[in-house]
Amino acid sequence: MRVIIRHSIDGEHNSHLRNKLVGRLQKAGFALMPNTASWVNDNIDEGDLATFMASYWRCAYTHHYAAGYPGRVDHFWMYTDT
Repeated sequence: MRVIIRHSIDGEHNSHLRNKLVGRLQKAGFALMPNTASWVNDNIDEGDLATFMASYWRCAYTHHYAAGYPGRVDHFWMYTDT
């Protein structure tokens, strides 16, 4: 299935959270779409998507509560089609 993700991050410093989340997107096979802030994976199965989502949100949650690292996921959009 094809999945497109777009997120915004609020209140971070030095792109620390952004870089961690981008690493997870890239590891899961997502690529930044040209001229957008959207990430796309044209061929991910449901199991891999579930694993990625758990990793993404675990990272965002633990980062938000880590001392000394400001920032949080402000908006998250996901589109899927088969």
